[in-house]
Amino acid sequence: MSLIREGMRGTLRTVSVTMACLLIGGCNVNQAKSEGYQVHILLYGAHPLLNLTADGIKAGITRKNSKAVVTIHDASFQQTAVVTQTQHIMATNPDAFIVLGTPAVIGSLPRIPRTTPVFFGASSAPAELKIFPDNDPRTWGNGSKFVQPQSNVYGFVTRFDFDLTADLIQAVSAKIGRGRTPIVVGYPFNASEQNSDAAGKAIEAALPKPKFRFVRAPVAAPSDVPRATRQLVGNRVDIIQIGPDNTVVGGFGAVAANAPRGVPILTTEAATVRSGATAAAGIDFRGLGEALGEWVIAHLDGEAAGPAIRIYADQKLFVNNRQAQSIIGQDYQRFFDDFAKAHSVTLVSE
Repeated sequence: MSLIREGMRGTLRTVSVTMACLLIGGCNVNQAKSEGYQVHILLYGAHPLLNLTADGIKAGITRKNSKAVVTIHDASFQQTAVVTQTQHIMATNPDAFIVLGTPAVIGSLPRIPRTTPVFFGASSAPAELKIFPDNDPRTWGNGSKFVQPQSNVYGFVTRFDFDLTADLIQAVSAKIGRGRTPIVVGYPFNASEQNSDAAGKAIEAALPKPKFRFVRAPVAAPSDVPRATRQLVGNRVDIIQIGPDNTVVGGFGAVAANAPRGVPILTTEAATVRSGATAAAGIDFRGLGEALGEWVIAHLDGEAAGPAIRIYADQKLFVNNRQAQSIIGQDYQRFFDDFAKAHSVTLVSE
């Protein structure tokens, strides 16, 4: 597979192959196009979660079609960039368009012709996408009542298990034993990302009171994350929990840099664990990306079957070995192994 960033090379080759097939006969348009599908990925922002998902998409596409050409675009967390880049991409007549991050999906859909298949991922906000009236994953069932916001839209809605997240908070807090109550959990979040707000409420509701106190710190952009982290430190937080929040994850480096030594940072996906978080009970976004990439090629080849909107809920426990040993202690491996077994999730140590 060829990878182009912000480039349009390959379009003429696709056209020429298609024309050759049509002139000599013996192959259909899909067969001709499969020689060089043009697939564009738009990231709401180039942060660890979306980058990891994009890496998975590329791997999934390669597995199904090594000749596909993938172009990656970064909107830098700006809605104006989402709009302009979507318009630019649509002018190239792509075979498929993949959008990662709820704000990018919302901003791009009105600019996409109904003839272009659009796939989305890294979104846990079906209400904002007009797929389902509620963002609470406990109300989704098996997703059979999900609807397409447009006839050309397909994708994965991510289902987080926030009870699992709350259980990890409780287990880690019991292990590190600060010796005071209430145990203060800090939650930086962007209130405009309704899935992040809903996640915070679900996690708080799952933590027993008065043993735990949940403290929020709002942000509006990744540049606000250092201030929000310092605000939480001022509240003497015992644990920092990050939810499925594009803005906060985009500024995760500031969380790691400003969190006091010995304070665990827990998240809901693997990419931040690789960047310095202690652990995450959450979605395998690399796996989601691979499944999405394979789905895109199957759709273009006319082989896709099943619902247009699907739930992705592959939960794993991701652990940063160095951070975990520093905070949990020498027996951190046994601690997290016991937690994973008790909750029937796969443990991934890095």
